[in-house]
Amino acid sequence: GTGTLIGNTSGSDAPYVLTAQHLISSAEMAAEALFVFNYESAGCGEGLASNSKSISGAALLATTDQQIDFTLLRLFEKLPPAYRPYYAGWDSRNINPQSGVSIHHAFGGPQQIAIEYHPIESEDIGRGYEENSTWKVSHWEVGTTESGSSGAPLFNEQHRIVGTLTGGRSTCGYAKDDYFTKFSAAWDHYP
Repeated sequence: GTGTLIGNTSGSDAPYVLTAQHLISSAEMAAEALFVFNYESAGCGEGLASNSKSISGAALLATTDQQIDFTLLRLFEKLPPAYRPYYAGWDSRNINPQSGVSIHHAFGGPQQIAIEYHPIESEDIGRGYEENSTWKVSHWEVGTTESGSSGAPLFNEQHRIVGTLTGGRSTCGYAKDDYFTKFSAAWDHYP
């Protein structure tokens, strides 16, 4: 799965990670999780990616009862400066993004990027999820997500997280129909 280091309103370097509930749903799972940073290749398909920058374990701060799909964690350790941490911004308003980008790790591989240049619509995913709690990417123009991308962020046109990948049908051969749990739904409805 995929997670994102996120900023906080105090501007501190507290190591919060946002991901999907279906990846980490308990304090035990969080404590045993391994978080790898800077897992990327030098260029598209170039060389091997290093997974040497990692931190073990986190505290579970917030998650859901499976009506929406998010988990918020706090890593047990702060990130060393050598990891070059980037704390992503977020937007808790329920405003339709005019475009979107997802940075993810399909099949547990090095970082990949998917881009949607068109407006993203609010749509119900069904399957017992809370109504009006997901964004739907109808078609990726560049790249795609796949298995292992769950929990990946959806960034809006202001480069802020507005959702986390819950699921969908997107693959390399079918770059359509991905659903992201709205950050606003997690923010507004879950302590």
